[in-house]
Amino acid sequence: MHSPTETPRRDEVPPPQGSLHSATELLKELISFPSVSSTSNVEINEFCATKLTSLGFEIFRSHYVDVRRVPKANLVAVRRPRHPNKVS
Repeated sequence: MHSPTETPRRDEVPPPQGSLHSATELLKELISFPSVSSTSNVEINEFCATKLTSLGFEIFRSHYVDVRRVPKANLVAVRRPRHPNKVS
């Protein structure tokens, strides 16, 4: 099992999926969200959480309201090894 600072072995990381077209479409979706810090980031946070969950990531979130009373969120995504008991 790896410590949090170790990089997973190559055989533990699934191969990338998709294409240049799908990457371009994802980027178009991402840049369509407002990115000014005075606006809420909750919508893009939810979008990213949905995408990452579908890729097998475990999601951790924290929500808060900033000093201007704008809802904000933090997102941490963790992808654990597919074989956690496998000895390297």
